[in-house]
Amino acid sequence: MHRCLVVRELLTSIFEFHDRKRELSVLARTCRAFADPALDILWRELACLSTLIKATVPSHLWEDVSPRGLSEIVTLFFRGPPAPSDLNRFAYYASRVRSLGTNEAGREGAGEKIDPSVFHYLHEYQPTSPILPRLRHLVWNILNPNALSSVDHFLGPNILYLQLSVFAHHSQQDIMFTFDRIQHKCVNLEEIHMADRTKSPVIAEARSRFMGSLANLRVLSLTLGCRTLGYRAMIHFSNLQLLEKLTLTIRALSPTTVKDANWHQTYAIPETPFPRLQVLSIETAAMDFCFALLSLVQESPLQTMHLDYDPYDVMPTPDYPADGPALGDRAFKRLRFLDVSVPELAGCIALFRPLHLTALEKLDVRIAVPAEDDLERFVVVCSQCCSPSTLTFLRLSQRSAFVGNLCHPSGVILPILPFSRLTDLIMLPGGHVEVDDSLADDMASAWPELECIAIGASDHTKGRGRITLGGLVPFARHCRKLRCVRLAIDLHGALPQLPSLTVELDGLGNPSVRELWFGLCPMPPDKVEEVAKFLKSLFPMLELLHAYHSGGCGQRSRALGGSDEVVPTVIWVWAFRELSSIAPSLTVQLRRRDVDLEI
Repeated sequence: MHRCLVVRELLTSIFEFHDRKRELSVLARTCRAFADPALDILWRELACLSTLIKATVPSHLWEDVSPRGLSEIVTLFFRGPPAPSDLNRFAYYASRVRSLGTNEAGREGAGEKIDPSVFHYLHEYQPTSPILPRLRHLVWNILNPNALSSVDHFLGPNILYLQLSVFAHHSQQDIMFTFDRIQHKCVNLEEIHMADRTKSPVIAEARSRFMGSLANLRVLSLTLGCRTLGYRAMIHFSNLQLLEKLTLTIRALSPTTVKDANWHQTYAIPETPFPRLQVLSIETAAMDFCFALLSLVQESPLQTMHLDYDPYDVMPTPDYPADGPALGDRAFKRLRFLDVSVPELAGCIALFRPLHLTALEKLDVRIAVPAEDDLERFVVVCSQCCSPSTLTFLRLSQRSAFVGNLCHPSGVILPILPFSRLTDLIMLPGGHVEVDDSLADDMASAWPELECIAIGASDHTKGRGRITLGGLVPFARHCRKLRCVRLAIDLHGALPQLPSLTVELDGLGNPSVRELWFGLCPMPPDKVEEVAKFLKSLFPMLELLHAYHSGGCGQRSRALGGSDEVVPTVIWVWAFRELSSIAPSLTVQLRRRDVDLEI
């Protein structure tokens, strides 16, 4: 054997590429030099401690017990105190475990199917060290009301990641004890994820103090099923000098937690709160709380923010003080990515109006219902709070499949034209947005870096403003990086003459465009060849064409100067099949109601 294979670090790096446990077990039995590196990787991650116990402890010492004959609920017990010699093999492999537990609460947890007495016996074998001495990653999502405090047997200075769930049936004494042991034993803890399902304000205050005392914490995630988080908790969190990522999921806040209208004077706010915070994620049903938290992180080096405001919670929305904390004008000078989800666009407008996002590069807004009349105001507010010299990505999309009846005028696009660095513009507000050839020319000239453009288009009855195929020419000429085009296109209009088109594009076309959406518009059978030649000349590398059809397309096209005759589905499919035969490199995806066809 080559002498390099004796180097343990080298073998460990090689064995990292073997994902299957069968291969690792074969390597461990191959020779003595391979044994330790292979076993370290084989036992590095455990979903449940019972796997290790059953593999190393003699079978006559343990048994699986099913209460009341329920075979799907099995708990591991020791029949009695094991002798130290019975646990020698367990200890040999336990020192190799680095990660214990999975992220799925209540299933295959670290000790969900193990009686707490088993942890006690294992700890007695080596009472001065954790059961798994080299453990770094611990997930403890255990429903057993008697097993919460057993997490103490796994805690130690090597723990860097901890996921913990506390439930209402856990005793207050066990919860307080667990917080205290984590604080004193896990001095190097860097990441904690906690789900708190309790309702006690005493536990809420203890939890906030405990999490605010973890000096080395870099990532903090807190999920609350009840309304037990107040502004004072944010003051505790703001003292974490190394915190880089904060995630809060709060369904609603009780009135008692926000009763202090002048909370800035009530609580002592650090001089530099959240000094290293870079990522902030909030899911809440209380906009006031969101405003108050934003006022704390204004001076932080925040780069990414996710805001999910959902007032439609199972709990009633509380009544907040009329003079409660407000956001005011705030400037986030380093924020680059902002992701917002709101029920209606009006809530997003209220959030954005006082903000100054001078460095924002990406803005992603999702709404639950169609934008209706708020779209124009939203675009104006965005153009005022964002900088034209930095914004490159703008998306407004509706989460639900419901399509509104409103037709938005083309003027809603005008405030965005100065944003010359835009690479992606996706505006799908749930209704139709009018775009004509003149506006298409202005957009293509204003956004030369554009790579993707998608502007909402519904059927002919919900919008009259559509560009013709000739309106695609400015995009081919000015936007040389364009990959995807999704616009409301009228296939009935007159096409530019190919000789003049060739001269206009210098005979090159735009080879970067690979995907084109027609929207809901029938293909006139007598124009198939003409359309195919036009697209081939305009976008020579076009690969995918999307089109939609409904039985009344022909009747609806009369307002656009189209044929009065209804275009049957068979003729519609035939037209696009002919288009595909003329351009064999093109894949055509058709949708008629809920049926997808691919040619």
